[in-house]
Amino acid sequence: KNICQDRLIQLEVESPDVPDLTLIDLPGIARVASEGQGDIEYQTKALIRKHIKKPEAIILCVIPCNVDIATTEALKLAKEVDPEKGRTLGVMTKPDLVDRGAEHEIVKIALNRSEHKLKLGYFVVRCRGQEEVLNAMSLKEATQKEADFFEESKYYQSLLDEGVAGTKTLSRQLVKQLVYQIRRSLPVLKEKVSFLIKEAKEKLVRLGEPLPKEKFGFLLKLLQSFGDAVKTAGTGENPSLFEGENLYAMIHKSFTEFDAELEKIRPNQNLPREQREIQKKLQDYRGRELPTFLSFPVFRSFAIAKVDEMKRPAIDLLETVANHVRKVVIDIAQKHFEAYRNLNVQVQERMDDYLKKRFAEAKKDIERSFNSEQYIFTQDKNYRGLIMSTKREESREVCDR
Repeated sequence: KNICQDRLIQLEVESPDVPDLTLIDLPGIARVASEGQGDIEYQTKALIRKHIKKPEAIILCVIPCNVDIATTEALKLAKEVDPEKGRTLGVMTKPDLVDRGAEHEIVKIALNRSEHKLKLGYFVVRCRGQEEVLNAMSLKEATQKEADFFEESKYYQSLLDEGVAGTKTLSRQLVKQLVYQIRRSLPVLKEKVSFLIKEAKEKLVRLGEPLPKEKFGFLLKLLQSFGDAVKTAGTGENPSLFEGENLYAMIHKSFTEFDAELEKIRPNQNLPREQREIQKKLQDYRGRELPTFLSFPVFRSFAIAKVDEMKRPAIDLLETVANHVRKVVIDIAQKHFEAYRNLNVQVQERMDDYLKKRFAEAKKDIERSFNSEQYIFTQDKNYRGLIMSTKREESREVCDR
């Protein structure tokens, strides 16, 4: 009931009297669907587009002479895939059914002198009518009757002289166009075949030699090579072991970007925004502190806020590094185990599970570190040393005055 897109009914005709051609007879554009057919118009158009879009195909656009060519959907579809009209050939049928007075317009179109010009031109043919088909008229008789029709017509006789009328003339022209298309397509086909051969050879090289009898030793050696390549990618040393992205350089770049992000967060009391925040917190949290003594709640809230701001960039850095590691490891596995699909899948799955586990552990460590910073501890040796050094500097300045 519906249109089959993938299977064609093939008919081979062998005879010394027929041209060497391959024709695909596509259906006309149906608009009214029978029961259970679905959208028959969409189906027929999809089938037509599938075949005429191929750049090596010659499009035979069949147009009845008793229909206005400007409204022909076949030409419209051909123009979609062949806008230059370089591989579309118009075939005009039913010249014997043209209304009186319209013959001159048909001749004008057939001679490619109308506004609907095609680079391959037009041909006019007269096929068997329904009555002739029912009467079992042979193709030989039909061809002769067609020739008589054009020779005896005062309007279409000139088309014979111009070589654009008759089924035999059309056949000869199609053979010429087929040869031309083959010659034009040969360089492209040759290039494509060469590329496919090269691709196949490269794949054979990547597949390597057949598996040796001692499979365990071979597998151990292969996994050792994979481990060395992962280690090399992480250290950035001996790049000859792994031809790919330098994981060390990628991670180093991420840490540089992380440092720049922290620099934006780092407190700076000279910035107006920081000064306003400190002043506001002093007003909000001021207690019984002596003059010139900083309120501990103010200090704590300010310090905790800054620590919290640093937490997100740290987690982002971890995710970025984890993604770099995962990508490089998978690429290395793909190159080492490409010839062994099952082994490749198993290694990648296990490495992915391992990396996810390590990522979760690292994320917990980072969160634990930041949570511990919520408790302000000022007995640190470095911190106390800095305080004492600052006081000594201030004392010297007072003495100098």
